[in-house]
Formats: sequence, structure tokens, C-alpha cells
Amino acid sequence: MKKVNYLLTLLAVCLMAQVCLAGTYVEVYSYTDILAGNPTTGDNPDNYACASDGQNSYHVLSNGYIPVITKLASDGTPTTLVTTSQWMTATAGANSIIAFYNLSVDGDDLLFSDAGTDAIWSVNKNTGAITSVASKATIDAYIGGTVPSLVSPAGAYNGDFYFYEGDTDSFLKVSKSGGAISTYISDTQLAAVAGNDSANGGITFDGSGNLVWGNSADGIFSWDGAAGTTLLSEAEISAFTGETSTFLMGDIFYAPDAKMYFYESRSDSILSFDPTATNVAATLEVVLSEAELIAGPLGKDNVYDLTWYDGNLAFNSNAQTGFYQVVPEPGTFALLLAGAIGLAMLRRRRNG
Repeated sequence: MKKVNYLLTLLAVCLMAQVCLAGTYVEVYSYTDILAGNPTTGDNPDNYACASDGQNSYHVLSNGYIPVITKLASDGTPTTLVTTSQWMTATAGANSIIAFYNLSVDGDDLLFSDAGTDAIWSVNKNTGAITSVASKATIDAYIGGTVPSLVSPAGAYNGDFYFYEGDTDSFLKVSKSGGAISTYISDTQLAAVAGNDSANGGITFDGSGNLVWGNSADGIFSWDGAAGTTLLSEAEISAFTGETSTFLMGDIFYAPDAKMYFYESRSDSILSFDPTATNVAATLEVVLSEAELIAGPLGKDNVYDLTWYDGNLAFNSNAQTGFYQVVPEPGTFALLLAGAIGLAMLRRRRNG
């Protein structure tokens, strides 16, 4: 009985060790998979944006020649949701889709802002039907006749789409169903919270529905609809990364595991933290370092969209690259388990 208990104890140690392993990542789908058989003209299109509903992944590909939106089902079956001709018809001739950092899954729809058309769009994730949520003219009229600038960041939450508008330096909110636009965070409010009215990279919403955004020089901030707070300052992030400054020109994503993930492009790494902690900075962790990103199948440290796929963090790079998923270190648990069994058997021979 003691020998059995000893083996079980070793197995338990291995299981606990698995939880604490450093992360690595694998390629879920290759660039060829994501292209889904679409032809190319000129340069191959970049994997501009990705999102997932947990089991299926969605990809915007564009290069000025072949804007398409593809879907990879949970079994790997590729589908073209939006063809180049369908997109050009819906947009009166736009030959690109510029939607990095903001492709969102909201119910049965993909929502995104497009910097080429300066408009908000919806695509049904099952049928590919394209709907204009807010046109350039509508946004133009709301902001007072200036040409809107919708480069990024943006994201969907509970049937509404939120986006940073670069001419008014504010976050606007638009209803997916009715298209009504309102100001969610004004430039004055942004400056009061973050020290300036800029926003960079992506945005996300935490478990309480607070909008969270990054600023290229000052940190990560949260807005509850009426007031804002600093989650992480530049000094706190820099102290953790060891860099002389912080540059958050990357995505930020609140995941089902209640952690906030973001790409910090000064250290070229994916980091995470607990946004509900009393001391948020103390919860900072490295998910994938620059060295780990380069050593993996991506082969470089350039991360764009963050999403959640099959129970783990996933991401893409804005290039002719694949779709990647963060996983525990492969093989380590098996080695620990084999070592535990081997040690148990050795003791049995010695004591038997």
C-alpha cells in the first residue's frame, strides 16, 4: 500500500508541475489553411485580423488586391465567408479591409471597423451576409463634418461596437441593431484618466463590462461608463519588463480565465495580469517572451490580434503567417510522469 501511495504522490506532483510549466505555442492553422483556396493577385494577402468564438476561427485577409474573410471550423474545414467581389459590391469598390486589432465576435456576427472605408461593418459568421452598421457619412455627420479616422482601436461588447475616432480623439459607441452613435469617452475624459487623449493597439472589456485600453506612453486604463482608473502605469510595466519605457502598440484581451492579456511591443512579449487584484502590478506574468515567440513556429516576435481558441489564448501576426495557440510545454509532463514511474519502480526493486 505504501508503494502505491508513493506512486500516487509522485503522479500528483507531476500534475501540479504541469500547471506551473512555462508556456509555448503551436500553429493551429497554416497560412495556406487560412487562405482557404482563394487566388492571389500580386502580393499574397496578409492575415490582417483574427478572432474566434472558442471553436471556430475567423480571418480577414487583405493586401489591396484580394480582401476576403475566411472561416476555419472546429474540424479544420475552410470556408470563404466574404469573397473579394462581395466585399467590393457592399463597399462600392473598396479593394482592402483594414481591420487589425478590432475584429470581434458578437453573437452570430463579426463586427469590425475598417480604416479603408472609415465605416463599421457586420458580417454574419454563418452566412457571410454583409451589413453596414455605421457608414462614413453617418459617423461624419455625428462628429461634426470632419472626415472620420478609424484606424484602431475598437471592439464589440453586448451588441454594441466601440471605436476610437482619431479626429475627435474620443471613443464612440454604435448600436449593432439600430446604428445609433453616441460618445462613450470624450477626449477630455480620456485626458483626465490617462494624461492625454490618445489610444493605441486594441481594446477589451473586463468581466464587469469596463472598457480597457492602452496608451503608447502611459499605461493601461479602465472606464466603467462614468469614471476611469489606471490599471497599470508605464513605470509598473517597465519595472516588470526591464525596458526603459513601455510601448503598447498591440492588442489587449480579457479572456475567459479572468486574466487580461496584452502584447507589449517594447519587450516584444505577451504579458498577462489580474485586473481585479488589489495590486495589479504584482500579478504581471510573461506568457510568451520575445525569445519564445521567435523560437516557435511564427519565427518572429510580431504579434497582432489576441483571442481565445479551444480553451487557450491564441493569436496571429499581420503577415503571411498562420494562427497560433498558447499551450503548456509539450512533452514535459510526459517526461515528469515517466521519471516518477521509473523512480517508483526503482524503489520497489530496492525495497522488494
